[in-house]
This record gives sequence, C-alpha cells and structure tokens, in this order.
Amino acid sequence: MFALHEQLKFSMYNDRPENAAEMNKLIVSFCNVGIISMKEIAAIPLIVDIKCIKNVNSLTKDFLDPGEVTELEMLDDESIIVASGQHRLIALVKYQQSVEDELASLTKKHDKIRDMGTLTEDHLEMYNTLQDIMGNHMELLETMGK
Repeated sequence: MFALHEQLKFSMYNDRPENAAEMNKLIVSFCNVGIISMKEIAAIPLIVDIKCIKNVNSLTKDFLDPGEVTELEMLDDESIIVASGQHRLIALVKYQQSVEDELASLTKKHDKIRDMGTLTEDHLEMYNTLQDIMGNHMELLETMGK
C-alpha cells in the first residue's frame, strides 16, 4: 500500500479532509508504541473487485495467525478503494519518510567516522552506537509496510 498510496481512492466511502493534527497524533503513537500490524483493530479496509486479485485462492479469512496472512497480489492496482484509514496510511508514509531521513543522516555520520584515519575510544563507541541504531531503523523499515 505504501507504493500505491498516491493513487488510492479514499473519498468515495470516507469523505473527510486530511487532518494534520490526527496524522501527527498517529506519528507520535508510532514512535512511542510502535506500529500495530496484523490486528483487526489496525487493519485498513479495502474494497476490491475480486476479479482484480491475482492470488484470491490463497487469501486468509482472518488475522488469527499473522504468519499465514499472505500479501495481496493485484492484477489491477487502480481498482483499490480504501474504505477508511486515510489518516493512518498518510501518517505511516510520513513516518516512513522520517525514519528514512534519519537513517540517511546516521549513515553519513557512520561513514564519516569509518573514513577517519585515527579513531579514539569515543569514535569507536559512537560508531558502534550508530551501527546499532541504523540496524533498528532498517528493521523498522522492513516491517513497516506489513
């Protein structure tokens, strides 16, 4: 859905203007609590013509086992209508961008230390700390769209 977020249709069933305050609350929640995924309460309902689903026979009926929920494969991406959740999706996209921006900044600092000639203990400690934080950010980005 991240890749398609700009072409998704929201207004047909949930015609509300974007609310920056609501999106900011969601972003703060993602930062503080994490992203709740694979739970019915956090699901973003989609309306899709079943003929446009490529893997219709392999779809699960519920969220009981998140490991068994298959990714939706579409034959026609333009047929997706989002019934609600526009603020959640937009907040997720903005949160993803902020994490990517922070990761890019951390990577620059990390590379700068790596390219130094002589390293002090403080440099080594900072290098290792940056590496840990970068790993956490990469893991977060990997799981964010699920």
